[in-house]
Amino acid sequence: MHRLIIGMTLLFSLHAYAADTLNFNIHQQYITPRSLGMGGTFMGIDDYNALLYNPAMLARLEEGDLNFGIQGATSFKTLDFVSDISDASDSGSDSQQIDAINAVLVANYGTPLGFRFPHLQAIWARPGWGVAILPLDLSVTLIPNDGGLPALDVTVYQDTTIAFGQGKNIGKYFSWGYTGKLIYRGNVNRAILSSELINGGEIVQESDFKEGLTLDADLGVLYTPPIAEEGMWRWFKFAKPTFGLVIRNIADYGYFESFKLISEQSGSPEKLGRRVDIGSKWELPEFWVFKPRILIEERDMFHEYFSIIKGLHLGAELAWKVSGWLQGSYQVGLSQGYLTAGIGAQLAWFRLDLATYSEEIGTADATKENRQYIVKLNLNF
Repeated sequence: MHRLIIGMTLLFSLHAYAADTLNFNIHQQYITPRSLGMGGTFMGIDDYNALLYNPAMLARLEEGDLNFGIQGATSFKTLDFVSDISDASDSGSDSQQIDAINAVLVANYGTPLGFRFPHLQAIWARPGWGVAILPLDLSVTLIPNDGGLPALDVTVYQDTTIAFGQGKNIGKYFSWGYTGKLIYRGNVNRAILSSELINGGEIVQESDFKEGLTLDADLGVLYTPPIAEEGMWRWFKFAKPTFGLVIRNIADYGYFESFKLISEQSGSPEKLGRRVDIGSKWELPEFWVFKPRILIEERDMFHEYFSIIKGLHLGAELAWKVSGWLQGSYQVGLSQGYLTAGIGAQLAWFRLDLATYSEEIGTADATKENRQYIVKLNLNF
């Protein structure tokens, strides 16, 4: 009888806890270290990544790219937490394991944890068009919390994406483009109690997933005003501006099919979320082998978790190019109020990108920083 009472208590606590999420992060469907290093801005993205950031830039590509990449992001706190949970789940009897896991959860209350790995991609972009296949992009966020009992708030996105886009110039100063996306998403958003983690239990079970297939599109525009020879606007020649706008997930109507590839459970995953990004890029005078730029953007407007601070992204990039086979860039920025930095270098066909950045998991009244470190290995032809 006492086991039944305990079981009912655990079930009730879990149900009450799972009613409200602790994760108020604005999930980005596509990320790259170059953008994250410069504060999460993207108006300066002038390579194959334009397909999934602003397809209008496809019209302005000077050469093509064929990129095969793998990347992963996590934090040192996450690595320690996973190790501690693993040790605790192998610490004696079931009750001893529960006590040990609870101790780990309590010690990490309110600390955002997580990782984004693996992220696999193949993108081919040419002047005017691009195509991408992202077979697997897994993102996991964990927040230990007290929901009546020690618990672990878990948010998971597992996306497979096929995308095609085109960009066109209208005159000398205006460009527009679109990217169509076919996305199969698996999604988990629930709380897990320590009793589910004993005996080496996995944090997420296949039965936890909701999944579905959707079709959507992004629309982007770019405008570079002409530089006047006289008057106050002549100073723009020292900081050539480009202004951009992107509407993401225009339809955002949800999911029309579930193939139940992960789980037999029913239910639709979280929507992609319609949002609007605006921003500007300022090209400063080039010197020696360097090409500097400054970027200012307000992103994710109309998302349910949007705020002015969450949407604000500032960045700077110092790109350098010794030759076609040796080039790279340095980035620094401010994303959602947190400092970012990155570096990238390409030697022949191999490219390495590194960055550190933060995601805002909390709200405007209760901020929670999730500091991440990301590395990307590329073959870029």
